[in-house]
Amino acid sequence: MTTLERPRSAPREQEAEALFKEARRRRRRRWTFAVCALAVSVTTLALLMALGPFTSGPPAQKKGPSSSTGSSTQPPEIVAWSGRSRLVVMSSLNGHVLRTLARDVATYRGFPSLAVSASGSVYFDEGNSVVRVPLAGGKVAEVVQGRSPALSPNGQFLAYVSGDAVGSSVQTTMAITVLDLVSGAQRSWQNTVLNSSVEDLSWSPDSRYVSFTSLTWGHAPPTPYQIPSYLILDSTAPSGSLSIARPIPLATGVAWAGFLSQTAGNLEGVGVTQHARETVLDAVNAWSGQIVKHLVTMRGVLATGNALDGPEGAIQVDGSEQNLLVASSGNGFGQLYRWSSGASGPTSIARGLMRAAWVPVGVR
Repeated sequence: MTTLERPRSAPREQEAEALFKEARRRRRRRWTFAVCALAVSVTTLALLMALGPFTSGPPAQKKGPSSSTGSSTQPPEIVAWSGRSRLVVMSSLNGHVLRTLARDVATYRGFPSLAVSASGSVYFDEGNSVVRVPLAGGKVAEVVQGRSPALSPNGQFLAYVSGDAVGSSVQTTMAITVLDLVSGAQRSWQNTVLNSSVEDLSWSPDSRYVSFTSLTWGHAPPTPYQIPSYLILDSTAPSGSLSIARPIPLATGVAWAGFLSQTAGNLEGVGVTQHARETVLDAVNAWSGQIVKHLVTMRGVLATGNALDGPEGAIQVDGSEQNLLVASSGNGFGQLYRWSSGASGPTSIARGLMRAAWVPVGVR
């Protein structure tokens, strides 16, 4: 196990809650007016956290041959990031930490994006770099300049956000870039929408489409606000503009949390609806935006850096398309849950975790 450069002392346990709140304020965008929006968002999240941790809701519709607990198909390990800025490998069953991969991760910017390859590499973003570390432990190495890495299910492509917002007019050099990890070839699609940013990449099960969130800044007295929209990019298209991406026509109040499954070309994703006292997860059609079936209802709020941004990577699907990792605000320290298709409610894995990714079955 090695540590990243710029070693910093780990926060004390009693400071965990304060660090969790601070993590929400470390936004990825450098726009000066974001400070006001974050103040509103943190206040909103603080009120919602008082509602308490998730509890089980109505039974989800059974999707496949998995058992009622999903234990037959559930990956036994996950990689998780905590408010103590540590990246660890742990058991998905009991939350037991198996080893620490890196420390001081995402110390200066918000929640990291995590991805684990079938070859045993863990990808995550640190500052303005996408890096990787062996799942077994070892040296952390930079892969590309960028952030928000997402690994295609076939393990061949790495999608990430390159560039950043620049200038007082909030122009952008942001793009979604797809790197072929086999050939080294790259394709990029430039964000051409002013006053906007690109976040939260997710691959479709066939490793062709990349969904993402576009955040556009508007102005409503007395503070700016963010308007999220959700789109799908065909990664086989030639490089060019992100204007070719297709919007997901979701119903009002429904947020997109990434792809879920694919059957005979029918793509589905996880739709999130946040109410005052609960979070509802549904399977939605990626092309029509219509709700296909209910998954689970949980009490509480997702762990996001900004309440106005949407799910922000708080939900991750495994390769079997049967199991979800859900990061919630919990009681202020962060709480990680797992849920399997057919289960009546979520199961707590551990406290103090805000981001996690499944380790593919068979990878050690």
